[in-house]
Parts: sequence; structure tokens; C-alpha cells
Amino acid sequence: MSRTPATDPALVADLRQLIDAARQRAAVAVNAELTLFYWQVGNRINREVLQARLHQSVENARARIGAAAGEEDKA
Repeated sequence: MSRTPATDPALVADLRQLIDAARQRAAVAVNAELTLFYWQVGNRINREVLQARLHQSVENARARIGAAAGEEDKA
């Protein structure tokens, strides 16, 4: 009795191995892209937070300088 390709256990095992390997490669690629994406999102948010802090520091410094200049005028 000859085996048909659909019932050949060696063929089925080989195809299963190919599918599993492809799934593994796809998972690795997706994980790498997600990691890069999350890093880029975090980096962008961090830059916005730092920029906001810089503006706040500049405004605070200007207010202190303005207040100090006002005190000097009174003296």
C-alpha cells in the first residue's frame, strides 16, 4: 500500500515543523517591532515632559528675576 502525500507522516511532520518555525520567526519579529514602538512612544512622552519642565523653569526664573528687580527699584 503506497502512502498519499496527505497521509505521509514524514511529510506532515515536516510541514508542521515549517509552520512552527515560521510562527516563531513571526513572533520574534512582532516582539521586536513592539519593543521599538513602545520605546519610541516613551521617548516622545519623555521629551514632552522635559520640554514642559524647561518652560516652567524658565517662567519661574523670569518671575524671580522680575521680583528681584522690583525689590531693587524700591530700595
